[in-house]
Amino acid sequence: VDELTKMGLAIGVGYFPSCTAKSASPLCKRLYAKVSAACLTKAGGKPEAERKTAEENCAAVVTTYVDAFSYETGAFVRWLCIAILTGLLIGIGGPFWFDLYSGLSRWVGVLRGEKGQAGGATAQDNGDGSDGADGAAIDTKALAQSFNKEIEAQNILGVTQ
Repeated sequence: VDELTKMGLAIGVGYFPSCTAKSASPLCKRLYAKVSAACLTKAGGKPEAERKTAEENCAAVVTTYVDAFSYETGAFVRWLCIAILTGLLIGIGGPFWFDLYSGLSRWVGVLRGEKGQAGGATAQDNGDGSDGADGAAIDTKALAQSFNKEIEAQNILGVTQ
């Protein structure tokens, strides 16, 4: 984590909205200053012994999501939207790149002149003279065997529906 932090990745405490005194970003510095000032104001009305402890606690404060929303509402809403968008893009990223690669590999075969459709499926001989590319002929024997294997596997595993 230390190596990644040194590379500049926003990992761990110290980045908006969890700012500390050592945070480098201007937004964090501004938010931390506001939260620290509010903390010190609360500590100012306490007796001397309690005030010193409260001031030490204020120096070690880490801002929270509530602080960020209270003092920097616009920045917090922007940060939240970016965090949600990032999660969505990561979530759809894997299937997108897989589909793109699969599609490109199919078209590479077509452009090379390989036998088959644009969908990438090569023609197969069904033994009846048709090539099966139009989807009209279905190998029912192989399909039945596949279903039987699935049923056997479910019985072995004890899967009930």
